[in-house]
Amino acid sequence: RRPVVMDPFMVGRLERRHPERVEPLIAWVAARRFDLVVLVVPLEDRSLDYWWTDFHYGPRVAAALRDSYRADGTLGRYFLYRPR
Repeated sequence: RRPVVMDPFMVGRLERRHPERVEPLIAWVAARRFDLVVLVVPLEDRSLDYWWTDFHYGPRVAAALRDSYRADGTLGRYFLYRPR
């Protein structure tokens, strides 16, 4: 399988400068086009919202992930999510 996003830090930066360029990714997430999403921090822990705002993906992608995916366990230090 080929990852779609290799650098989530840059997605967050792109979101701040050109939010329209992140729309396709948000649409894919909302449409549940990914069978599996692998993250380094859990979406459920709202005390980590700064992570999504300051470091990875941006808050709109995180919100789309929360709406469209559910936790499905961990693998090592990674958090796995599957479509709702």
